[in-house]
Amino acid sequence: MVASETSKPERRRNPRVTSWLAAHGEERFYVSTVTIAELHKGIALCRRRDAEQAQRLRASLEDVLDRFAERLLPVDLRIARLWAEVASLPGAPPIDSFVAATALARGLPVVTRNERDFRRSGGTVINRYEATT
Repeated sequence: MVASETSKPERRRNPRVTSWLAAHGEERFYVSTVTIAELHKGIALCRRRDAEQAQRLRASLEDVLDRFAERLLPVDLRIARLWAEVASLPGAPPIDSFVAATALARGLPVVTRNERDFRRSGGTVINRYEATT
C-alpha cells in the first residue's frame, strides 16, 4: 500500500501516510514484487474502461519502479514455504499472504490500511492511514 500511496497525485495522497513516510525516509522502505503485480493488474483492468487513466497509472507505477528499483523484494523459496503456512490460515487471501510471507521472511512490518488480512499472519502491521492516538 505504501507504493500505491506514493504513486498517487499529491492532492489524493493521505497526509498521515505521506508525512510518516517523509519522517522515516523513503529509502528505508521496500516493495514486494507481488505488490507490483497487483498494481499492474489494476492498470490492466482500468485500461478496459479508461485508457487515459490507465496510462496515468502506468506512468505513476513506472515512477515507483524507478524509486524502488533497488528495494524490490522478490518471492524466493523461503517466502514460498512461508506463504504456504500463511495462506493456509482461515480466510487468508492468497495475494496478501505472499506479501505477509515476504515481510515475515525479511523481518519487516507491512504498512497497509488492510490490517485484518495481514494481522492473521502474526507479523507486524503498521497502519498510518487512520488517525492514531
